[in-house]
Amino acid sequence: MQGRNYIGGRWVDARGGGMFESRNPANTEEVLGSFPMSHRNEAERAVASAKAAFPAWRTLSRIARGELLDRFIEVIKVETDEMARLVAKEAGKSLNEAKAEVVEGIHMAQYMFGHARMPYGEVVSSEISEKDAYMLRKPKGVVAVITPWNFPVAIPIWLIAPSLVQGNTVVFKPSEETPLVGQKLVECFERAGLPSGVLNLVHGMGEEVGWPLVVHPDVEVVLFTGSYAVGARIKEACAMDYRKMCACEMGGKNGMVICQDADLEIAVRGAVLSAFKTTGQRCTSASRLIIHESRMDEFAKAFASMAKRIVFGDPLDEQVFTGPLINEAAAKKVGFYNELAKKEGAEVLVEGGRMEKGKHRNGYFFSPFIYRMPHRRDARVLHEEVFGPHVALIPFRTLEEAVAIHNDVEYGLSFSVITEDYRTAHFLREACEFGIGYWNLPCIGAEVHLPFGGVKKSGTGTPASWPLLDLVTHKVAWTVNHDREIKMAQGMSTEVCLGITVVRGEAAKVWDEAGREYLDFIAGWAACSIGHCHPVILNALEEQGGRLILAGYDVYTIPQVELAELLTSASGLQKVFFCNSGAEANEGAVKLARKYGKLHLNGAFEVISALRGFHGRTLAMVAATGKPEQQKPFTPLPAGFTHVPFDDIPALRAAVNDTTCAILLEPIQGEGGVHIPDDGYLKEVRRLCDERGLLLILDEVQTGCGRTGTLWGHEQFGVKPDIMTLGKGLGGGVPIGAILVNERAACFGPGDHGSTFGGNALCAAVAAAVFQYILQEDLPGNAADVGTYFRDRLLDLQEKYEAVKAVRGRGLLVAVEFHAPIALPVVQACRGLGLLGNPLPPHTIRFMPPLIIEPHDVDRAITILEVAIKQVSSLGN
Repeated sequence: MQGRNYIGGRWVDARGGGMFESRNPANTEEVLGSFPMSHRNEAERAVASAKAAFPAWRTLSRIARGELLDRFIEVIKVETDEMARLVAKEAGKSLNEAKAEVVEGIHMAQYMFGHARMPYGEVVSSEISEKDAYMLRKPKGVVAVITPWNFPVAIPIWLIAPSLVQGNTVVFKPSEETPLVGQKLVECFERAGLPSGVLNLVHGMGEEVGWPLVVHPDVEVVLFTGSYAVGARIKEACAMDYRKMCACEMGGKNGMVICQDADLEIAVRGAVLSAFKTTGQRCTSASRLIIHESRMDEFAKAFASMAKRIVFGDPLDEQVFTGPLINEAAAKKVGFYNELAKKEGAEVLVEGGRMEKGKHRNGYFFSPFIYRMPHRRDARVLHEEVFGPHVALIPFRTLEEAVAIHNDVEYGLSFSVITEDYRTAHFLREACEFGIGYWNLPCIGAEVHLPFGGVKKSGTGTPASWPLLDLVTHKVAWTVNHDREIKMAQGMSTEVCLGITVVRGEAAKVWDEAGREYLDFIAGWAACSIGHCHPVILNALEEQGGRLILAGYDVYTIPQVELAELLTSASGLQKVFFCNSGAEANEGAVKLARKYGKLHLNGAFEVISALRGFHGRTLAMVAATGKPEQQKPFTPLPAGFTHVPFDDIPALRAAVNDTTCAILLEPIQGEGGVHIPDDGYLKEVRRLCDERGLLLILDEVQTGCGRTGTLWGHEQFGVKPDIMTLGKGLGGGVPIGAILVNERAACFGPGDHGSTFGGNALCAAVAAAVFQYILQEDLPGNAADVGTYFRDRLLDLQEKYEAVKAVRGRGLLVAVEFHAPIALPVVQACRGLGLLGNPLPPHTIRFMPPLIIEPHDVDRAITILEVAIKQVSSLGN
């Protein structure tokens, strides 16, 4: 026969013209055909053809695809006897065994044809009653099918039929040992009317054809049966491609366990079938018979006797039990392991070997080699796959020992136990490592509707048959909404939170562009200290805006002077430098501390700050902030910052050294989750600074101007800083910051620091008006009173709901911590109900309402928060 490739619905020659021969392994003088020695370009043409055919094939009705498979079944049924003869001649199987293989292939095609009318998805329940949810299968695309010679009909159909019925297209590379059978199989598909390009055939060697198929970027799935060495390479290659999947069935070192109570007739006949069918050239063949020591002698005698009577010969002779090995390389390999068994101390019971006389002289015939050997970890013949009529008889005493012997190989494909005790069978079934198991049967004889695959080196855990459907398809979820509103699973809010555009504010409320009202408990991250659009702010803007806005930082303005006098009087610090924000104030404070270190501390420059603290988002302040997740995107950061745990004096003392110039802390950590130190902590910090001549910098950007119930947060702890930084609430919403210092720390000289817009007349006038209003109306006292009421209401929620872990805060800087990571969904739910809070994911929410709020505002906020907690908690978040 003159073989050809089948690409795009046409039989074509390989470009280059090289051919290889297929010979009868029972009579090597008989040439069965010559076939194209294809290369990479033919593989690529076949993949391109399959890819082009995929869109039309996948859109064809699944039932129509099944009917084409049914037509293939009718064709191959007619060809059963002829196909069996070809298998016998090319693969060396006995005629009976070859016909059984063809029938097995037909059974698989029938099984997959039946799947065409079976459900290919599922309807599943949705959490939302107005939704329907489905699971559907979609085909992957081009599937490469690479098959061995020992089952040249069954294995290709096992792999091709599921791929095609699910809507994939296929490139098929049969073994170079059985190209004739592979071509006849594709001819049957062609006669069934398969559309062009849906199935393609490429002959050739593994490296030249098989490997290009494996690594081709348009091949989505690789289905392979063969050796572990090749399968391991395929698995590695597929793992490197994020889209590619593979199923590899890669042989075995299979065992039968013959127990003390075994039926001798079943044991011997089952062992002979397991060891010598296909001349031991099945991936499921048994090469290890693990026998209870009490039955060893009688079993060995009966098994050896039957093995000696096995008839080897021409596979077309119906009186023959089995045929030859497949080729000279196989014969040499079996001969090598027979000799190795002797060298490793085997007791040879049947001296099998090459059969080279008479009718066997022109084939690769080998008679059974049987030996007895105790199990040894160092015996290669007991661990390596031989793939021929080579069998070890291994004694055991206990079932546990039998399990240990069976599992002490790198393979795990097929297994059989011969016993009359169902408890023994159950124990071995559970303890032994295998993919295909039998009780009182040979370890060969798989049926098409059962999974076929192994563990360890035997497979990838994706068996053939129906489990293969999961590999050649991907499951997709499809959810349909029948309501006119969107409802999300897990209680997810459908509010588009980031889409809120605030257009108006008044006191403690804001409104978005759709007119929705929100109770604002963020207050511009605590910047809108006296509420939105307060008359005090509006009047100051109008009055100062009509006089002077900016004069430059080399001259003074009246609002600037007035604000400086207010701040120094209220703080007890003597100098003020104005800037635009709290982050700039902290940046300037660090510069000031470093100059102080040069002047007074022998060049000390390092600043110690606290973990979990926050001091702004300039590069230096990111370095000062003790939050690795905020620092990581901006490395490398400026040097000279050390971090210690907050509220930990021993750690702080240990961190101070000769390079330290200052300690930078928030009196109460806000951004870190509203953490309040022990009463004596800041006093000890002050004492440490005095002992070592360091500067104490207190970041009051968030805690200052009345937020915590006193004008300055540090007042609650009985300390005074050398430097205090302000921002946020100082301007009531306009941008301004300030550095306040005592005489000791005031070491800036002309030109050391500057800010174009810092302390401009307009912002200074507003800040002065806001600060005076805070003092006149005793807003720190209001923050203390309403803040206490707020925390009490939150503590009531903590008692009521297990989700709430802790309530923390001073004045109107308050946090709620949850046991579960639900801060963000709770804030989103609150927003949908009309309350704005600040999530500190994953567990904490922070509230910083304007200092003017009243108890009724707190009541409304608590009502909304409770509803949000119930919504989120009830959905298991």
